[in-house]
Amino acid sequence: MKKITKYGKNDSKFVNKLKKISKNNENNKKPVAIVAIILVIGLVGGGILYGSSSSETINIASKPYTEQYILGYMLKELIEEKN
Repeated sequence: MKKITKYGKNDSKFVNKLKKISKNNENNKKPVAIVAIILVIGLVGGGILYGSSSSETINIASKPYTEQYILGYMLKELIEEKN
């Protein structure tokens, strides 16, 4: 009688690979966390550098419908009035 595990039959090569991967993942949590932290720092830093560029142009887009053209124009007028 063959032993049945939670993955199915125990003699499968695929099951053995899954077991090795799951054992390795338990020991490799620190490198994954370090990579995640580096990615977050990079994304935040890039966002700050990109967002800090001073540009006085504001683009307003509207859909090609009469009501949307009017709302776009009204928004343009409000922005120009505030600045």
